[in-house]
Amino acid sequence: MNHPEPFCKMKHPEPFCKMNHPEPFVLSSPQGVSKDPAVRRSNSIARAHDKEESTGMAFYVYLLRCSDDSYYVGHTDKLESRIAQHQSGSIAGYTAKRRPVTLLKAEDFPTREEALAGERQLKGWTRAKKEAWITDDFMSLKRLAKKPRIHETTY
Repeated sequence: MNHPEPFCKMKHPEPFCKMNHPEPFVLSSPQGVSKDPAVRRSNSIARAHDKEESTGMAFYVYLLRCSDDSYYVGHTDKLESRIAQHQSGSIAGYTAKRRPVTLLKAEDFPTREEALAGERQLKGWTRAKKEAWITDDFMSLKRLAKKPRIHETTY
């Protein structure tokens, strides 16, 4: 059965699977992924732009690198104008004092609710896990998604 992208590793159609299984869920498919970060970033932005033009409405989760090397995660329905707002400082808040910003990755979603769920999920991830997602390093994403085991000792 084919499922739309993005999908969890268990191939559930929901982009942010609510099931509690040991596999990490990812926000994009590993097929056809370029190893060049600039190509991945430009392809991600191009797909987002194409979807907006073809459907009339798309929602995005995006990740920015700020001038202090921190990350900012947000969601929007107008990716290009939102990035321009962050870049100009017209959005008061976190990014206004950390310009310039660089778009590292954006993923599109069919509904605002799914994009908001994606934003919340990414905000909960460690920096290492976000970096694995940015670079499409699915092996690291899987490793970082696992909970550390706690070894009990008996005395």
